Amino acid sequence: MLDTLSFTSSSVPLERIDREDRLTDFSLSKTPEALRASIAAIGLLNPLVLSPAGGSFRVAAGHRRLALAHGMGLREVAARVFKSPESDETLLALNLIENSSHRLFSDVEKGCILTKFRRAGVSEEVLIEKYMPFLGLERSKKYCRDFLAVDGLGREAQSLLHELNIPLRVFSLLYPWDEQARARALELLGTLRPGVNKVRELLTLADECALMQSTSPGDLLGREEVRSLLSGGDLPVQEKYEAIHRLLHGWRYPALSAVQKRVAGAIDRLKLDPATRVRFQDSFESDEIRVEMRFREREGWERQVKKLSQASGSPALDELIAVFRGLDK
Repeated sequence: MLDTLSFTSSSVPLERIDREDRLTDFSLSKTPEALRASIAAIGLLNPLVLSPAGGSFRVAAGHRRLALAHGMGLREVAARVFKSPESDETLLALNLIENSSHRLFSDVEKGCILTKFRRAGVSEEVLIEKYMPFLGLERSKKYCRDFLAVDGLGREAQSLLHELNIPLRVFSLLYPWDEQARARALELLGTLRPGVNKVRELLTLADECALMQSTSPGDLLGREEVRSLLSGGDLPVQEKYEAIHRLLHGWRYPALSAVQKRVAGAIDRLKLDPATRVRFQDSFESDEIRVEMRFREREGWERQVKKLSQASGSPALDELIAVFRGLDK
C-alpha cells in the first residue's frame, strides 16, 4: 500500500497545517530537549509529512517538529506532501512504519496506537496480522484485546503509566477496577512514583485485600490510614511507600503480619549491637534462626559477643524461639 504513494516536496506555511488533528501523534512523552536544541541551532533537517485536506494539511509525521517550529515563531516548514488526500489507516501506517525502525514505544503507547487503527476501521484480524509485528508484539488475539483496553483507562492514567514505564502485565490489573478505584490508584502511584515491581506489589495487595474484605479497591485506598500516610508532608516518599506497603500487607496477611511484628519486637528487645543481624525466613516456613556478625577488628567482635551474651538471659530470646517453634500459646 505505502509503496504506491507519491509526494511532492514543498515549503508549507504553518498557518495552513491543522495542529488540532492528532491522529498520528503517537508520543506520550515530552519533547526531548535535544530535538529542541537541534532545531534551534540548524533548523528542521527532516521535513514533515503532510496530507492535503481541503485548504489545509494534516500531519502524517512530525507533530513534535511542528510544535517546536511553531513555538520558535517560524512561518513555514519544509514538507513532503501527499499528492492526494490519504485515508486515516494510510497515515497511521506511514507513521508507524517510519517510527518502528528507531523508536521504542511503551506498552501504553502501543495500546493507544492500536486503538487509533481500530477507530480508523481496521479489523482486529488485520491489527493482529499486519500491525502488531511493527510494534514488536506477538500475533495474539488476547494481547490485541488487552492492548486495546488501554483506551478505557483515560488520558491521565495513560500519561502517568507511560511516564512510569509500567508494562501491560502490571497495569492490566487496573482493568476490572471502577473509576473511583482507578483514580485513587493513580493518586497513590503519582505520589509515590514507585518502580514496576513496587507498582505490581501495591496493586496486587490492594486487589486481594479488597476481595478478602468484600469491599472495592477504591474504598480500601480511600481509608483514613492510607490517606493520612499519602498526604504526610514530612515523610519522605520511600518511607511513605514502605508504610503503605506494611499497612496493605497487614490487611492482606493479618496472621503473618502479627507474627512479623512480634518477631521484630523481640529482636528489638534483645538490644543487640547494630552490626549484628538476626536472619530468618520471612514466610516462617523454617524455624531456623541465624545470627550474622559483621566486624573488621577484634573490638567489633568483642563488643558484639558481649551484647549476645547479655541477650542470652533475656526473656525476649525465649519469646523469639517460641514464635519460630510454634510453642508460644
